[in-house]
Amino acid sequence: RVVTLTKVGASRTWVNGEMVSDQPITLKQDDRVLFGNNHLFRFNDPKEAAQRTDPGPVIDWDFAQKELAVAAGQGSLMLDEAREKEAAEMRLRMQALEAKLAKDREEARLQIESQQKALEDQNKKLSALGGKEKKEALKALEGERAALKRKEEEVEAMLKRQADEAEAIQQLQEKRRKEHDILHDKILHLLPMISETNGICDELDRGITFDLKIVPKNTFKGQSARARRPSIAGAPGDGGESAIAVRLRDRGSKRERLWTYD
Repeated sequence: RVVTLTKVGASRTWVNGEMVSDQPITLKQDDRVLFGNNHLFRFNDPKEAAQRTDPGPVIDWDFAQKELAVAAGQGSLMLDEAREKEAAEMRLRMQALEAKLAKDREEARLQIESQQKALEDQNKKLSALGGKEKKEALKALEGERAALKRKEEEVEAMLKRQADEAEAIQQLQEKRRKEHDILHDKILHLLPMISETNGICDELDRGITFDLKIVPKNTFKGQSARARRPSIAGAPGDGGESAIAVRLRDRGSKRERLWTYD
């Protein structure tokens, strides 16, 4: 048994992220079928499903939207790869810092133990001394003990700074993870709207298209709600946290403008 999907009129239907043309498409197990912008289905062939030994990929709304984004040239908006790369870099930094912290702690421990043993040996030798010689030796010993205490305090301060740095890196990683999650949710929310808007523009022959763009968070800073439509060439930004903007492209004049997500 073969199941085919045929486009009717000007309907907008996608299979596995690709828009259906006038040619019928044969559906296979787990094909993703999107009617319009919101009606998503996963094709299930009972016979093929019964023969499958592995559970197969998880097909959900997020999966289908990512697939559509890639097919529409918006795959760069899907932050999974960037997030994984950043997380890997953070892990490497943490591992290097933790290794250095452990090494410094061990070196400090050995050094302090060596100095303590030397002081104990000197203290034993004092019992064999007498008079002025013993007094001078005691004074020198007290000086070495004070120096050892200062050394211990310096080591503790250094280790604390390294521990604070490691904690700061972890907090930064968590902050960026949350930011990526928020952006990801916004992208998945906006993609169907962008698709629908582009479809309407095509039907009305407006000659414009919309897509999404990730920009620095301060791109629209200090602008009023009416004025928040700068040209892309004039959009400021110095990196940092990211935000989502809607990009309008005029196919006739080739001009592009950015609109805020709001």
